[in-house]
Amino acid sequence: MPAYVIGARRTEKGHQNLKEFSAVLERFSRVREANGGTLIKCYATFGRFDMIIIAEYPSGTAMQRAMTTMLGEGVFTIEVSEAMPMSEFLAILKEEEQEH
Repeated sequence: MPAYVIGARRTEKGHQNLKEFSAVLERFSRVREANGGTLIKCYATFGRFDMIIIAEYPSGTAMQRAMTTMLGEGVFTIEVSEAMPMSEFLAILKEEEQEH
């Protein structure tokens, strides 16, 4: 399953609802699961993002559906990157070397 690294920043609305933060995360978990996603890790961070989430989804379409639903709440802005296991990346590099 494709893996995604998701950087999330709280919006002004997200900062106002810190007391409800656990409930927001529970709703997002249900959205992720409804779209076939699996949480790998979630970290609270200090810096560019408030949270870094690593999740797997069965497809880019499933990930987009989940992110669109979550963004609709107006609590976070997000930045998503698809992630590739390092072993796969190195295998691609090795193939490139052999072709040249």
